[in-house]
Amino acid sequence: MTNLQHTTPKSASPLVDDRYIAWFIAESESERALQAWFDAPQAHRRTAYVAYCEALNREEAAAIELRRVCESGADVATARMCRAA
Repeated sequence: MTNLQHTTPKSASPLVDDRYIAWFIAESESERALQAWFDAPQAHRRTAYVAYCEALNREEAAAIELRRVCESGADVATARMCRAA
């Protein structure tokens, strides 16, 4: 009988994974901030708009960092991961 071990596949680049997760979280937060702006009562719309703009800035910064890491990836596996993201 062969002893097979189950292993979880590891990412080609933990750095890409980290940057992707950071972008994904920032994107989710900007989506929630957009909805909060839409749902805000008139008296709170300005504050909600500012919060949305700040969330968008964080999402953009995370996307730029993800792209930077992907473009600097020298190996084929990292390039594949970035195309899939």
